[in-house]
Amino acid sequence: ATDIAFAVGVVTLLGSRIPLGGRLFLLALAIVDDIGAIVVIAIFYTEQVSIADLALSMASLGLMWGALRIGFRSLFFHIPAALAAWFFLLESGVHPTLSGVAIGLLIPVGSGYGEGASNEPLSPLHRLETAFHPWSSFAIVPIFALANAGVRLAGVDLVEAVTNRVSLGVSVGLIVGKTAGITLFTWLAVRFGIGVLPRAVGWVHVVGLAALAGIGFTVSLFVAGLSFTDAATTDLAKIGIFVGSLLAGTLGYLILRTSPASKQEET
Repeated sequence: ATDIAFAVGVVTLLGSRIPLGGRLFLLALAIVDDIGAIVVIAIFYTEQVSIADLALSMASLGLMWGALRIGFRSLFFHIPAALAAWFFLLESGVHPTLSGVAIGLLIPVGSGYGEGASNEPLSPLHRLETAFHPWSSFAIVPIFALANAGVRLAGVDLVEAVTNRVSLGVSVGLIVGKTAGITLFTWLAVRFGIGVLPRAVGWVHVVGLAALAGIGFTVSLFVAGLSFTDAATTDLAKIGIFVGSLLAGTLGYLILRTSPASKQEET
């Protein structure tokens, strides 16, 4: 899945060549991409399912949905319900990362003004995001990166490793799969009237941003760790992620570099 931090970094280097709509397209794409990866993890990396625990997890999410519908916004309710949904999903055998997506969608997102009992200037989701951001950015993600990104290169023939079918398959998936897949489905969505391109965004932007979506680290490393039990094969997959991400970022930059500077930022 797309590593948005690196992709946005490349977009920043391009400045006004990327219109606001293009940046929003990339952000939305990365979110959907991560959700898709998490669904794949939940479905294909689940060996045995406990129906009772899965039902309890769904019931916890149902309580959160009901609270959202009636405008009950207290985090003293939503946090325990979210923890229960996560715990029971973990116990069910389904990968618990899937609960994070559902929980995020069920935390109240609007401010409390005009809702009678509450006059909160910030939504519960905003307050949680603000509280968790330092822990996520400066503790959880760095620890994850240190624990999962390491590759043993001692005595490894790098040319042979890069051209190995595992690393090559991962690299091609990130570069060709993302560029061709995102461009094709965006074209189909526009062609059949499902959506329209954002203002000032052309097909050069779409192809370039699709290529940038091939930059994948965190979730890609997570999936690699789940996919392979052999340490040597896992290392080959990680090498493929690093090489594929580097080439996808370079390709996306070169494509987007050919687009003219956007006048949208000036108006």
